[in-house]
Amino acid sequence: MNTKLKHSIIASYFIGAQIGFFVVFTTIYIPAFLLGEGLYTIAILGTYKASIIGLLVAFIVALGIGGKLVHKLVLKGKSLLFTSFMYSLNVNLIIWAVYIAILLFLHKKNYLP
Repeated sequence: MNTKLKHSIIASYFIGAQIGFFVVFTTIYIPAFLLGEGLYTIAILGTYKASIIGLLVAFIVALGIGGKLVHKLVLKGKSLLFTSFMYSLNVNLIIWAVYIAILLFLHKKNYLP
């Protein structure tokens, strides 16, 4: 594997994973922090447990794909703004598509007509 490509993927994981995991876990535990009760957190985890796990696994995969995309766009000489936008769009499309697909698959009777 190319050294620059490896550095791009590692940087994607190093920055993105910390921020992403922090946001997911903070979002899950906000009711407990604000209200001092864990009942809402238990309800969130009980309802969306499989979707959250799928989101985290998809996030790991998406960060690797995003790191490869950044390397390719930088080699082509694309601007930093365009590269950042494409990275963010790519990672978010992957993780939210997987999250929604799992949610619809597990709870299709509640969300589909």
